[in-house]
Amino acid sequence: MFSCRSWNDFMPFSTIAYVHYWPVLTYAASSVHVMKMCQAFKQAGYKTTLYAPDEQGQRPDISQIWHHFGIEDTFNLHLIRPLPFLRKHDVALRAAWAIRPTPHVLAYGRNLAAMMWTSLFGIPTVLEVHDAPSSIQLYYMRLLLRGAGFRRLVVISSPLKEHYQTELALPEEQIIVEPDAVDIERFEASPPIEQAKQQLNINPQTFTVGYAGNLYQGRGIELIIELAERMPEIAFLIVGGKPQHVEQYRQIARDRHLKNLNWVGFVANSQLPLYLAACDILLMPYQRTIRVHNNEGDISNWISPMKMFEYMAARRPIISSDLPVLHDILNEKNALLVTPDALDEWLRGIEHLRHQPQIGIELAQHAYRDVQQFTWKKRVGRLLEQIN
Repeated sequence: MFSCRSWNDFMPFSTIAYVHYWPVLTYAASSVHVMKMCQAFKQAGYKTTLYAPDEQGQRPDISQIWHHFGIEDTFNLHLIRPLPFLRKHDVALRAAWAIRPTPHVLAYGRNLAAMMWTSLFGIPTVLEVHDAPSSIQLYYMRLLLRGAGFRRLVVISSPLKEHYQTELALPEEQIIVEPDAVDIERFEASPPIEQAKQQLNINPQTFTVGYAGNLYQGRGIELIIELAERMPEIAFLIVGGKPQHVEQYRQIARDRHLKNLNWVGFVANSQLPLYLAACDILLMPYQRTIRVHNNEGDISNWISPMKMFEYMAARRPIISSDLPVLHDILNEKNALLVTPDALDEWLRGIEHLRHQPQIGIELAQHAYRDVQQFTWKKRVGRLLEQIN
């Protein structure tokens, strides 16, 4: 299903213009996704430019951006300062207009409005989506499909493909399913677990359970707090989250007198492999309803989380909520799957892997083998093969 040919087998386009809705430096996982995709397009031999809003009007230090995301093959950044009264709606049209005269270009992105405009301008266009559409988004999508430039719709999971086929009546060949991905190379240099713990001032003898990601509702943070209360001898390392969410949960832990929760807060993606390497087990406790930024929406039926691939690349045993959408990637051979809201199952799962480490080693090894096909380079290669 996920075969990949050489880059040189298909290059009708020489330039990729990627348009994103959010500024480059945010807490959102989408920023990591976009930067990694642009790097992979560049590595595939394409001249690549990322168009994104510059909301503060202050250009960030470029070298800081590359370091923050762990980008080694750099690409062009075209930052557009939005007009205040248009609330970024002008960025889509201005980006599309800037792309218009570029020869041999493919417009790609997660900015629906921009992709609508590039398609209507006749520029070859691919839209990637990670969620079900709202009514206004469906309207924009229908305009995009009518444009002469539309080539493909990319989705991150099989259920999301079925949803868009129903909503838009698109032929199957025009929708590509490509899960998220990971830079495996960044994880291969990770230190052994004892050394990683020492670098992070964690007692090497302390059994450590980790979580990485945002702290929005539905990510299972309340469940982790319950686990910490029931397992005081285990350290829980929580990496990520906006400052206000980190402080909110820190206060909950203080109120409950919990000393075994370490709230690290947001770290640059380039630093994530070290934190994952310091964990004996990694948790992915998604609940049945999963919110996104501003604690809105519900993506539980569509997700393909980057953390899943990062966990797999980290070669640490994974305990995950058993959600149907994750079955595209996870199974009983590469993860321990448990009922999302069944606290006792999570407790038993941690104890099981803690006292039978060989089982965890086998799960982690299988996950690492499975994730080899889900690198950003291979993802882009498969996309280009199907687009062309």
